[in-house]
Amino acid sequence: IVTCADDVLLNETKDLLKSKFKMKDLGVISDFLGISFELGEGVIKMNQRKYVVKVLDKFGMTNCKPKSTPSEQKLVFPDEAKPFDSNLYRQAIGSLIYLMVCTRPDISYIVSKLSQYCENPTDDHWIAVKHVFRYLKGTMDYSLCFYKCTDSLKLTGYSDADWAGASDRKSTSGYCFKLNEDSSVISWKSRKQPT
Repeated sequence: IVTCADDVLLNETKDLLKSKFKMKDLGVISDFLGISFELGEGVIKMNQRKYVVKVLDKFGMTNCKPKSTPSEQKLVFPDEAKPFDSNLYRQAIGSLIYLMVCTRPDISYIVSKLSQYCENPTDDHWIAVKHVFRYLKGTMDYSLCFYKCTDSLKLTGYSDADWAGASDRKSTSGYCFKLNEDSSVISWKSRKQPT
């Protein structure tokens, strides 16, 4: 993907790349790796609606009832619970990770949390995964929106941690960065801190 506000510079860059690499100009971007792009006057929107529909269908959640939050507020998993199919669980988590990394910072915390149970998932973990699917069902049209900025860019970051919130006394921390007030986040992460 090559983008630029100056058409002359854009064409020069494409010509330079074509002289060095075998490539084809496919025109204005609309879809790339499961991400849909919508270009408007001064705005670029990215979403993964088609991918969400595909994931919901794959896991039998096409007709599920939507949820308004990505997870329950207090997420506690009992020590003793019925084991769940780890292969199916890993597939679901992998699908959610792809969404989380590309266009859905809103599911970062819960997907990071649920990915910690890939080795020995239980029915309770699967119920939490289905909750995320139900949230995605209701929010599949959410997009990251990037607006043309006429002012200078101002990088702003936010971070937080739950300070030893896990049962092993490790913290989960997260961050996000924006380039200006009106724009979507450009970088984000949520993860359990290592030892």
